[in-house]
Amino acid sequence: MTKAKPPAARTRWSSRRLLVLIVSCVAIAVAVATSLALESPGTVALPAPSSLSIVSCTSPLSCFASGWRVEHNQVSRVLARLSSNSLATIRPGPLFDYETIACVRTDWCMVLGYASLRAMAHAVVAAEIYREGHWTEIAGPKIGQGFSLACASERSCIVASKFVVGTSPDGDVAWWNGSRWRIIKPIAGRFVATYLGSSCAARHWCMVIGQRAPSPSAIATPLTAIWDGSTLRPIPLPGDSDQFTGLVAVSCGSPTSCLAIGLAEGGPKIPTQGYGGVVYRWNGRHWLLVPVLLAAGDLSLQSVSCADAMHCVIVGVDTRRGVERLVAYQLAGSIWSAIPPVTKSPWNLEGQGGLVSIDCANLESCVAVGPVQIAGLQAALVERWNGRSWSAMLGTARQRPLDLRRNLG
Repeated sequence: MTKAKPPAARTRWSSRRLLVLIVSCVAIAVAVATSLALESPGTVALPAPSSLSIVSCTSPLSCFASGWRVEHNQVSRVLARLSSNSLATIRPGPLFDYETIACVRTDWCMVLGYASLRAMAHAVVAAEIYREGHWTEIAGPKIGQGFSLACASERSCIVASKFVVGTSPDGDVAWWNGSRWRIIKPIAGRFVATYLGSSCAARHWCMVIGQRAPSPSAIATPLTAIWDGSTLRPIPLPGDSDQFTGLVAVSCGSPTSCLAIGLAEGGPKIPTQGYGGVVYRWNGRHWLLVPVLLAAGDLSLQSVSCADAMHCVIVGVDTRRGVERLVAYQLAGSIWSAIPPVTKSPWNLEGQGGLVSIDCANLESCVAVGPVQIAGLQAALVERWNGRSWSAMLGTARQRPLDLRRNLG
């Protein structure tokens, strides 16, 4: 007859069995998670991007960004995902090259690029949609290049080519209606158009900016146009006859409030010496030149994002006496304020770089990205604005841990 175990022994045996059960469950969970991570597209561990050029945020703590990766002396455009404290390259689908991305919800984004080198050489644009954690390939727009993408909703996106002729049969701008692409009729007239930015504030309302010229060798003039759901309607931009202005980015908080930024050669109405940054504001009827609290040097504004009709953030680089410093400006209503990034100067990072793209999910959450160099290594710079201050994160192609405090100042 087997003797009954004392109560203490039974307790110890039950504790050991519980511990073994817990450890086994954890091991199984880790194994399953690892298996899923290896099998699911977009979660395979890849080298970090060498630089970032366009960012779009699905929430204050989650963003996607397109950029460059240099590996084995080969350069390719990649897609990366940013979380609160990490940066990782992902491969969501069959695309070979990722040009641009736009997100409208935490579970919906669109990315444009090319499926192969041959497709890139023949300007065959491909597209993928991110929906509820999964990527799906769709037909791309029949335009020359998916350079500037803006989405108001999952049923309304605008994409514009960078270098096309105004009478091109392939069209200059295309609209996604939720199921297919439709080529938008070009602006009337024969000219060479360069589209560099777009922003959508409603399903049938987008602003497109760029430049146009009667021929490739002629002097270009600024181009702004509103898409109203059917056609592109050009909007004149105020300026001086003896001034050159080039627009580089636009962001609209509503159909009656947009900011367009660019570069201008000083004229009587432009408060700069030589070349400098210029800002225009759309009030629903026309563009106005905006007095901004700008630096005194040669200012190059790179990107702008408006969280709503009254709040926007601009990033750029100011060069004074040969020294470059990263700058940022915030608009709250009609009041501008300087909000210097943590990274003071790309020269302190032993190379040229800066913040070239910004996206604000709300008033207290903006993410700005760009390229830098550290000790000869290309690196992706990420800065976050929380409504009060900036914080910086850095990821390099070698994924080597870096102490930002040694490189900032």
